[in-house]
Amino acid sequence: MTSREAARFFDRFGKVAATAVLAGVACAGCSGGPGTAGPQSAMLRQISENELRDFESGLTAIGIRDAGSAGEVAARDFIATTLGANPGIEITEPPFDYVLWRDGGLDMSLDGPEGGAVPGGSLAFSTATPPEGITAQMVYVGTGTQPEYAMHSRRELEGKIHLVDTSEDANRALQYLNAQVFGAVGFIEMKSWKGEHGEPLVELGAVQPFATIPAVSVDQDTGARLKRNASQRLTIHSTNSTAPAQSVNVIGVLPGRPGEDDYVTVSAHLDSLATSLGAIDDGSGIVGLLEIAKVLASSYDLERSVHFAFFSAEEQNLQGSFQYVIGQNSKDIREHCRLMVEIDVAGIAGGESIIAAEPAEVGQQGLDDMTSIDFTKKTGSPASISDSLDPGSDVLWYIALGVPTYYETKSPFIYYHTPYDTPDRMDFNSLRYEVAVDAQMIADAAGATPRTR
Repeated sequence: MTSREAARFFDRFGKVAATAVLAGVACAGCSGGPGTAGPQSAMLRQISENELRDFESGLTAIGIRDAGSAGEVAARDFIATTLGANPGIEITEPPFDYVLWRDGGLDMSLDGPEGGAVPGGSLAFSTATPPEGITAQMVYVGTGTQPEYAMHSRRELEGKIHLVDTSEDANRALQYLNAQVFGAVGFIEMKSWKGEHGEPLVELGAVQPFATIPAVSVDQDTGARLKRNASQRLTIHSTNSTAPAQSVNVIGVLPGRPGEDDYVTVSAHLDSLATSLGAIDDGSGIVGLLEIAKVLASSYDLERSVHFAFFSAEEQNLQGSFQYVIGQNSKDIREHCRLMVEIDVAGIAGGESIIAAEPAEVGQQGLDDMTSIDFTKKTGSPASISDSLDPGSDVLWYIALGVPTYYETKSPFIYYHTPYDTPDRMDFNSLRYEVAVDAQMIADAAGATPRTR
């Protein structure tokens, strides 16, 4: 895929996916609609904040769990053991091949009156530079959108290192692709915020696997320095690499009624970045799934099975979920998955709860479930339904197959993809309420009924 083709794909993807969902799938398996959310208060009572804390403590003890590391293996074992302790849940670990990206180091230096070393970090799947590095003049292109680029001539853009502020418009994939299309030889993203105690925040996510130019992230002060000196020359030297690798996803299945082929999926990703404990991204999802599994396995009978999917290599451009959903099970998922719920980046204090769901009935059911438990009052977070799909996590592949999806997350989270994503920043009260809503969505779609004791 060329850069221009990729840019067109990302520009159109949300519309294409939404059309596929709305045209081909009703809200199959979702019970009722507005005003029929079910016994949500009962589900809230069953989701235990103490158990969420205990699961988080066990996960934190493992440490960093980046792809290809001993921590990732330990996290898989922890999840499989904890999940498998629930009666009736069957565990499999389907293997997959993928491309592992590694950061080999980054050095940058600036010319001019504020010249000298420049701190920063390489974004995952950034290409390595030639041994001598690349040296070029910078150009500041605002938020890196097409209208921003239209304000510059080709001469101002080609052969330059493009400096982009991704604070407000966080569609880095498209911003990076725009830089490629408009002739950049390097891409630098900056943010306009610091930590609550003045910590320098360098967000180290991923660019796409069709990256052709070095991609770097810098903190607020460094970004301001580069912006002031945008006419100066910058040298970037990086030694990143990729290699073939193998991992496994952890899948737990809680069976429904015999002979029923349809099922519901709930997912989280088990890996973190190499620089972060990933307590919220996505420790929150891991502990949420473990708690939902415990509640459903101990207290409910299911009409349809529930699949608990813990995906590896999410921080490596979603490769674990891609291989499982598209590479291994696309026909089965397209035909039998009635709903996919993703938990990723939950449990943040304050902020806004944003629901991304298709079709509209799914999002409305989530919002109704929130209303029924006074979510905003109890968590301090107003909730709303987004008018666009979010293709930035494992849910993307389910959207592409036309599966109804539900994904609620908190925004903003300034410590996202930084070393400061630590357990002390987890708001377990908020996490409990978010997980309760997710659990009710799953229970309704699975046709769950409370088990008589």
